[in-house]
Amino acid sequence: MRIKGHTEIQLTDVRTGKVKTFHDDNMMTNGLAEFMKNHGMLCGTPFTAEVQNDLINTLLGGILLFDTALTENVNNTRLADGIKMTANACHGLTHTGDPTELGSYDSNESGWQNEAHTVYRHVFTWTTSQGNGRIASACLTSKPHGFVGEGNSTSRTRTIDNNLNIFTYSSGEQLNNDKAVIMVSDNEVYYMSVDTTDDTLTISKVHVADNECDLRDTKNISNAIEEEVLVVQNPTSTPFTSMMNHVSCRVLSNSVVVSWAEYPLSRYLVLTFPKTFASLTSYVEVTPQATSLTFADLSSFLNADATKLIVGDNTSKLYTVDLSNLANVTEIGNEGATIGQNLVYSSGKRHYMAASVYDETLGKIYPINNGANDTYYKCQDVYKDDKTLSCIGNGSNYGVALGRRNDYLATINNLSSAVTKDSTQTMKVIYTLTFTA
Repeated sequence: MRIKGHTEIQLTDVRTGKVKTFHDDNMMTNGLAEFMKNHGMLCGTPFTAEVQNDLINTLLGGILLFDTALTENVNNTRLADGIKMTANACHGLTHTGDPTELGSYDSNESGWQNEAHTVYRHVFTWTTSQGNGRIASACLTSKPHGFVGEGNSTSRTRTIDNNLNIFTYSSGEQLNNDKAVIMVSDNEVYYMSVDTTDDTLTISKVHVADNECDLRDTKNISNAIEEEVLVVQNPTSTPFTSMMNHVSCRVLSNSVVVSWAEYPLSRYLVLTFPKTFASLTSYVEVTPQATSLTFADLSSFLNADATKLIVGDNTSKLYTVDLSNLANVTEIGNEGATIGQNLVYSSGKRHYMAASVYDETLGKIYPINNGANDTYYKCQDVYKDDKTLSCIGNGSNYGVALGRRNDYLATINNLSSAVTKDSTQTMKVIYTLTFTA
């Protein structure tokens, strides 16, 4: 089955009634195929009950309008850094007020357009006060991500819906262990633990059934066959504590970098290993004395190339700390975001926290729409070979759960010429999907 998309954007001048209409065709990405991938024991099915009952509106029921044209490539399934969202909307939602990026869904004009069920139409609308700005690209996404969006940079506000958030349709599986998971790679889960008696750090791995199954695998990795990879004597002068929170992991071309907050919150540790975990290559101890910051239990994670650590202070601000010069500390510009406690996942230089997104290239933090309990989840920034998986939370003792991400770009429709909506205009976006054999 092939799907062809066509976008019609109507800008209506409310003073004169004049309508400007813009037509463009789109391309399908691999976003849907990635979402539907089976992840074995880690995350078996994408077909939750809500998805099963209405695939077209749950999996393609959100829209995102961007200020910049996107790279037209089937593998471009996540938003790149340096791009701002101008407007968003999702199936079934009527929205007024803030945030002004968020529009409404016109259920009267949407739906199947013929008896053969080969043409389906989504119709989204924005009032004169909504969705104003430059529009160069229109993309369909999942229904929940159409609500959550990619950052409200214009209104600098957010709204919440407990049924539409970054965890909707995740169908995650709990890994159930008492170690801090750092990486899921090549059907192996890597995790670390500390021994406060010996003052050592141990990195271990177990096999899991992701896209390859071993009959010795178990769903509960605490009962799996464990292989000890590396034991490291504490390289610092301060003994390890048993508490490791805000774990973050980056896999670079030749190394793996892991950071964590040690509790009580007196320091962060950043350790570098070769990809084989044959040894500890280097470490950095990030302290209040070295950075002149008063640490607070806010988001902390590595940037994309692991040259900086993002940390929070007691004034609820986030900073980048240069790991090669800890005195080089820079405050990150906050565009109205509530700084959440946890990082949920990263896409290159874009980092998604519970209530906000940080774009390294733009150097800003923007609010996103999410659920009311969005700061509850004690997520860890677990590295995954497969970008469709996300750490969706954990229980006590690091019990990490992995689930599938709903923030894919299913289509890319770059307009032949960018358009700009202003407060004298309403906007209607008609996204028509045609199904052919």
